[in-house]
Amino acid sequence: MTDRTNAKLEFGLFNHIEKSSGSPALDVLYDEHIGFIQQAEQAGFWGYHLAEHHATPLSMVPSPGLFLAALARQTKRIRLGPLVYLLPFYNPLRLIYEICMLDNLSGGRLEIGVGRGINVYEHQFYRINTLEAREIFEEALEVLIKGLTHDRLKHRGIHFRFDDVPLMDLRPLQQPYPGLWYGALNDNSIVFAARRGMNVGTGGPLPALKRAVELYWETRKQYANSPDNLQPHVTDPKIGPLRFLYVDDDERRGEAVARVAYDVYERNINKLVNDYGLNDNRVTIPYDVMRAGGAMIVGSPSRVHDEIAHQLAEARFNYIMLNMKFGSLQAAESLRSLELFAAKVMPELIKRG
Repeated sequence: MTDRTNAKLEFGLFNHIEKSSGSPALDVLYDEHIGFIQQAEQAGFWGYHLAEHHATPLSMVPSPGLFLAALARQTKRIRLGPLVYLLPFYNPLRLIYEICMLDNLSGGRLEIGVGRGINVYEHQFYRINTLEAREIFEEALEVLIKGLTHDRLKHRGIHFRFDDVPLMDLRPLQQPYPGLWYGALNDNSIVFAARRGMNVGTGGPLPALKRAVELYWETRKQYANSPDNLQPHVTDPKIGPLRFLYVDDDERRGEAVARVAYDVYERNINKLVNDYGLNDNRVTIPYDVMRAGGAMIVGSPSRVHDEIAHQLAEARFNYIMLNMKFGSLQAAESLRSLELFAAKVMPELIKRG
């Protein structure tokens, strides 16, 4: 395993922009989230990662590129990207164009997360065969890399065909292309990402996180010089956990607020399957289980610092993605939590990292 002892810890934001996470007026909701991300940028956060979902109150941004384009013009330093673009939902040629535009609009701050999507109902709304989604995803990723590295796109596959398409001198600002990310929640997906040199956001309780980080670096070392590696130019990719976070000087109040907010989040993430009389046990994880496993971090600045520091010491990750606007958390609550984290937690964690 690669020695990560001296790795620099950096911070990112992740969220879905849920319907419930602020103003009921959609235009105001977007502005609230943009303002929150601007505050995170001022606090020194490295990146912002936006989920993509369709036909669900879990996400009011089914076209993440549009929101990121607006955000790119309202920020200056923080890196921006989807986590993830659901590749089976896109024509890869059009996505190549959008990625090139976004990277230039942001001044070279785009990070490209890619995935296939896991919700069968979202697939079916777009007439995507879920059983073919992985195959479509992998071919779309191949097309994407070709298009970002060539002046003309040539590809003949099972799902896509492009016959010498000129790409109009539309190139990404970052060369050869922006950073690639993958959401990995099991061993197979960790290995998939590590073989390709991709940055990784992962989850789960602390023991699973520790295993994921170790497996990632072992695999990354094994395949560092492999043709599978899509980012040989990136020597220190980021890997780290996704954690829900709420900070409050009053711990009892903080726990009460976070518990209610998470209950709303669970309803949002299960809405599509619940509409069909089902429940998705992959995402239905009780609040107390999340707290016990370290996936939900709540409390005073000192408690939050100690919990993250413990996870950092155990799993030795170099990046942490924080969902600080989940469920029913309103704009003022999230901003106060962010202010406390930036003032009283981040500086100490940066020293430790």
